[in-house]
Amino acid sequence: MFESLVSELLNRVLGTYIENLDGSKLKLSIWGGDVELLELEVKQSALDELNLPVRPVFGHIGRLTLKIPWSQLYSAPWVAIVERLLVIVVPNTSIKYDADREEKLLQEIKMSTLQRAESAKLKIKEMEKGSKLKSQDSFHEKLIAQVIRNIQVTIRDIHIRYEDSVSCSSAPFAAGVTLHDLSMKSTNSDWKPCLDTDKLIYKLNSLDSLGIYWNPNAELLSELNQSKEKTVQCLTSLIAAQEHLPQGMKYIIGPICSIAKLQIDSKPEDDEPSFSIPVINLDFVMDELAIGLSRHQYSNIMALLDSFDRLKVSSKFRKFRPAINRIKGNARKW
Repeated sequence: MFESLVSELLNRVLGTYIENLDGSKLKLSIWGGDVELLELEVKQSALDELNLPVRPVFGHIGRLTLKIPWSQLYSAPWVAIVERLLVIVVPNTSIKYDADREEKLLQEIKMSTLQRAESAKLKIKEMEKGSKLKSQDSFHEKLIAQVIRNIQVTIRDIHIRYEDSVSCSSAPFAAGVTLHDLSMKSTNSDWKPCLDTDKLIYKLNSLDSLGIYWNPNAELLSELNQSKEKTVQCLTSLIAAQEHLPQGMKYIIGPICSIAKLQIDSKPEDDEPSFSIPVINLDFVMDELAIGLSRHQYSNIMALLDSFDRLKVSSKFRKFRPAINRIKGNARKW
């Protein structure tokens, strides 16, 4: 039963964002306890539910791994790994209007909304019936607590990049977020990695090179006629690490490196006396926090905010807009 729930959840979540995902193969992999998906493509409709005036033109996930120990749910680690999530988004107006594609994307959004509504209705009916036994609730609570205790998460080489030649047509810019490595491991009370059975849950979280950049007058990768492999290489090379700082990057924040020690009291009511230990205790250490904003970056940000306001209004009428930016000499087309 639990395997079916996990399979359905992953199929629904991944299917929303991943292109050409084979649900049947994913289900078999989940039942086997070992899921590894390679070289995935992100859907162009991935951000549509956020109602943003932007759309991905390139999306790549190098590796997605999930290990679920069905035979040892309480004693073995759950492992989740995401590597090389690389995305380029641009304003909607930078993409040539395609009526068939727009209709298909709109239909996908409607179907996703209907599925969420149906799921919500089913949950309400289950709650009204009150058919769940206390023993089942107790089992689910214990299982969720154990998953939190045992889960190990690793995220490597993330680069989300926004490119804009619309807001400032004379000076295109690129902005983005990069992350070299983020890991969350279970430890004992001495913060040594292991699977512990203590009432308290200990999580050691390490962050390596999280940065936010804004490059005025940037070269736009989305406008280069290059292969997918070359784009992946370019985006990866722009990810900062402790031993590698890319040339020409204008950072607003970071890159940041930090360590966070998280202690969770899963049953504070069992303390002596009750609730004498904080439910959540976080010890956060950061090596350095560098923040800076140039006048040129500030001007770009203001232009972007103004452009977003106009894009939200004009997005409803994109199908009527000619596929040309120049007005002079094209009066008939306009």
